Amino acid sequence: MGQYILRRALMTIPILFGVTLLTYIIINASGDPLQAFEFNPRTSPETLEAIRENLGLNQPWYIRYFVWLGNVLQGDLGNSMINYRPVLDSILQVMPYTILLSFSAIIISLIIAIPIGIYSALRRNGIVDRAFSVFSTAAYAMPIFWLSLLLVILFSSKFREWGLPYLPTSGVVSNRGEGAGSLEDRITHLILPLTALTLPSIAAWSRYIRSSMLEEMNQDFVRTARAKGLRNNVVIYGHALRNALLPLITLVGLTIPDIFAGSLIVEQVFAYQGMGRLVTDALFSKDYTVIMGTTLMYAVLIILGNLIADVALAVADPRIRYG
Repeated sequence: MGQYILRRALMTIPILFGVTLLTYIIINASGDPLQAFEFNPRTSPETLEAIRENLGLNQPWYIRYFVWLGNVLQGDLGNSMINYRPVLDSILQVMPYTILLSFSAIIISLIIAIPIGIYSALRRNGIVDRAFSVFSTAAYAMPIFWLSLLLVILFSSKFREWGLPYLPTSGVVSNRGEGAGSLEDRITHLILPLTALTLPSIAAWSRYIRSSMLEEMNQDFVRTARAKGLRNNVVIYGHALRNALLPLITLVGLTIPDIFAGSLIVEQVFAYQGMGRLVTDALFSKDYTVIMGTTLMYAVLIILGNLIADVALAVADPRIRYG
């Protein structure tokens, strides 16, 4: 296992190189980051040229990329082109919020989706199964930004209009008031973004577990276990469920990029101060160094998440051996 993890770590080097190189090519093709200054009559050509030289924009893009890459290898992601703040400091300030939101969504989705999938498989074509099927289809088909807006309208605007307790729709903590910054306050600010991020995963994973359970229940080893007189709960949870969960681990690993992509949208809708907001603001302002730094961090988190899924699959399935 240790050799496998080491190999995977070495394999990430060309992946990260390719991701950052492609990102650098795309953002440089999108236009000059100093374009806004060019249309400002207060900015003289001499000042503009000095800024360009200071930022290294007077050099070819491939030279700038390798300069950036060399700095990254030394732990320096550069400074923001807008506020001149170190990019690493900006990322480290907001990354815990994105990690909390994304990985909480994965854990909560699994906790809810697995029982729903099992129950639907055991009560196939029943009323509850059909209801979950309708819910899953609607939740999975609904765009996440539209789902986020619906949650804002219902649990904030409408609840406030009806005189009911409503949930906050922006930020990670309250700016003022009793309990601002407390654990309860942070949890209430997390409820709506987390709901918007988990519902599509619950919808997809619950149906996947249902299908996988139905397939396992028809396998020979399940019929053999029943023939031996084992209790129904032992057959279902001790035999069928264990095998049904193995493909789900792989699916979760493949879904991690979707979770992080969804967090970009969710954080923007709910003004949640995570990496998604940082990326969006950097895109609008063409802050290339921040875009490159956040892209690198997202790539690392996704690779790490997939590695954890692979290791978890090996632990759950003794037949898998990583040499």
